[in-house]
Amino acid sequence: ASAPALTIGQPIANALVRTNVTISGTCENGLGIQLFGSGLQSPGTDTCASGAFSASVSLTSGDGNKIIQVSQTDSAGNTTSLSRTVIRD
Repeated sequence: ASAPALTIGQPIANALVRTNVTISGTCENGLGIQLFGSGLQSPGTDTCASGAFSASVSLTSGDGNKIIQVSQTDSAGNTTSLSRTVIRD
């Protein structure tokens, strides 16, 4: 079996953002989404509905690069993990 099909559509890489950003993309329907990374104030989760996810996340304080990671694991334990860097300004 292959790992879940997961993509990040928004925000684009190195997007200039404020304190919160909505991260969205496509995912494997019916599987949970994990949101984490050094750029987030706290980890979060989202649900993949109709092959898509969208979640608002709060970034850590201070300007600069913030890394947001998104992952999805199927019932067989296959995991897809992606990361997106945004710039808090």
